[in-house]
Amino acid sequence: MSEGILTAYVERAMERAVVEQVGVGKWHAEIPECDGVWAVADGAADVRKALKEVLEEWMVIRLQRGHGLPPVGGVAVEPVSSVSDPLD
Repeated sequence: MSEGILTAYVERAMERAVVEQVGVGKWHAEIPECDGVWAVADGAADVRKALKEVLEEWMVIRLQRGHGLPPVGGVAVEPVSSVSDPLD
């Protein structure tokens, strides 16, 4: 795997996205392995774009709070127990 771990995570998660039309011009998408990651938009392409943004924000929040990311497509991200600032 030549890409970074977070890039790989986003790519694998988006490959598992479930996208469906839920009404006239309305689309819903979610990533089942990532609890709470879902989006609604007016088109299939738009909902995938919105879902990716939600996923990225969800990842940041989980990692900031010291949580790992659940395994998706063979990629998992463990929480960082402590980070030292090299400038200290």
